[in-house]
Amino acid sequence: MDTIITKSLSEKLIIDIVSPPPKDLKSDKNISKRAIFKRPFLDDFLRFCFQRFEVAIWSSRIRFYQH
Repeated sequence: MDTIITKSLSEKLIIDIVSPPPKDLKSDKNISKRAIFKRPFLDDFLRFCFQRFEVAIWSSRIRFYQH
């Protein structure tokens, strides 16, 4: 798994996680024939981020990554 977390002086947090999907678990949701898995403690992590940071979410402009 590759993880990049950056925190600047202006209190911004950037996270990028890339890992293969688990093969032995049922997905939480399927979008465009892709399995979506909710990571453990995701809700707690998001709550922490929204309480402490200005959160922005974006996607690559390449159509392949936009689902």
